[in-house]
Amino acid sequence: MQNQLAKPQHCILLKNGIQIWIDDQKLPIVDAILGDKTKDFILIEGERIGRYEISGIFSPQGMESITRKNNGEWQCHKGTWHEKGHQCSCKPQKTVTAHVEGIGEIEYKSDK
Repeated sequence: MQNQLAKPQHCILLKNGIQIWIDDQKLPIVDAILGDKTKDFILIEGERIGRYEISGIFSPQGMESITRKNNGEWQCHKGTWHEKGHQCSCKPQKTVTAHVEGIGEIEYKSDK
């Protein structure tokens, strides 16, 4: 069992780049607030936000991808991040099917 140092969070990303991080427990509350179409401004974590200024609500992994892309990095077919202008030297993988006696067919990934 792992000890968590912080509560799981999500980021409310605004179109101007401002990030408002909230605990996952508050996601249903934020969803309910956003579902009320009668309000143009909503109050989240002490900030009054125009509902149409929200780009989205993202996980930490999603925010990492956004940040990396904004910094010019790109992700190859293997899921490895590379700096802008650098070529990928990751080996492509192919799926191999093998017959194992007593078990049957199995599939695994192999470097080409």
